[in-house]
Amino acid sequence: MARQRIIEFQARCRGFLVRRAFRHRLWAVFTIQAYGRGMIARRLYKRLKGE
Repeated sequence: MARQRIIEFQARCRGFLVRRAFRHRLWAVFTIQAYGRGMIARRLYKRLKGE
């Protein structure tokens, strides 16, 4: 009985850690994408302004 509770607790902890790491990685992806899109938008604006 106690062994089963320990196993369930470990599974919940591992799940929590994996979800947290996934959210952090997703945040990193969105940040990089936003930076890239901003760079492209600034380049396009500069081109359009120069015409």
